[in-house]
Amino acid sequence: MLADHGEGLGDHGEPVHGVFVYDTTVRVPLIVAGRGVPAGRVADPVSVADVAPTVLDWLGIPRAEMPAVRVPSLLATARGVPDGDEPAGAARPIPVEALLPWYEHGWHPQRALVWRGSKWIGSARDELFDLLTDPGESADLSHTLPDLGRRLEQVLAAVDRDHGPRGWVDDGAWDDEAREALQSLGYGGPSDAGAALLGSEQAPDPKDRLADLVERDQARWLL
Repeated sequence: MLADHGEGLGDHGEPVHGVFVYDTTVRVPLIVAGRGVPAGRVADPVSVADVAPTVLDWLGIPRAEMPAVRVPSLLATARGVPDGDEPAGAARPIPVEALLPWYEHGWHPQRALVWRGSKWIGSARDELFDLLTDPGESADLSHTLPDLGRRLEQVLAAVDRDHGPRGWVDDGAWDDEAREALQSLGYGGPSDAGAALLGSEQAPDPKDRLADLVERDQARWLL
């Protein structure tokens, strides 16, 4: 069982989801149960990207069948077995992003990195949180621990270099109706993500547009 996102329900001023990358909306349950699945819990941060290698591992399918998958299987992690090209456990950097603010509203996109118990959020005004002592992300440490914030930003840049953005590959199998339906749900997008974000560095911070955000969601509910 896996949730694709949570709902803000007013936390950090976000009524629903899609604009911010606080744990309220991006930390979701992932439960794997069935024959051959050992009892236990992976306490360290993981990602929805881990689902594919976990399913491969569960079914006994060689990783070579999905060469683009580089992250570890959660079952292998639970067994303490090295797997994939990335480290497991707290040392593994987990990237998070929300590009909807830029694509829909012209607001600054949100990039984040969870690493070793800390979380850095890149926006017009960056934020830094200690998730171990402040799971609700209420105390921004970016001004008191600037070196740590810069370090996490550098780690995220390294992740970007190792895993370049992948655009939506249109192989002609989609008709216009199917493509529009996918895009209406937020799937698909420009093939050149870097070019699409040009100019976003000067965009307003979504945190400064909370009133607009609430009005937008109220309008959608009324419609």
